[in-house]
Amino acid sequence: MNEIIILDKIRLNQDKSQFDIKIIKSLIEKGLIETIGKTRNLKYILSKDYYSYTNQEGIYSSVIPLTEEQIHSFILNHLKKFHKAKMGDFVDLLSKFGMTREQTKKAVYKLVDKKILEKVGEDFETFYKISKNRISERNSL
Repeated sequence: MNEIIILDKIRLNQDKSQFDIKIIKSLIEKGLIETIGKTRNLKYILSKDYYSYTNQEGIYSSVIPLTEEQIHSFILNHLKKFHKAKMGDFVDLLSKFGMTREQTKKAVYKLVDKKILEKVGEDFETFYKISKNRISERNSL
């Protein structure tokens, strides 16, 4: 009975701090729930099978976090359309997918480190654009 109550609370996205960890482990072992995120951001969701059985595959896909590749694709597509963007633009873009400002900054900085994006300016004047090297690589293909 407790398993059913916890499954319903997970379905309703309720606070996980009240969950009995033994029941959670059992539900994971049975394949009834999945974990997403890590440590503080750890979240439990109903399994993919539940969403398939109830014909709600789209909902399952919407609760799974974006992959790094998907995040980078959103950022690059935005810059292809608008040519430059501030961090707030990326935050607005990615917050629709449940990403925090810190997660967004980390993704943008990773693209800068890989020299895919170029950071221009300082402080409040900072904006980002696709690096010149990246543009010339694409044009030579």
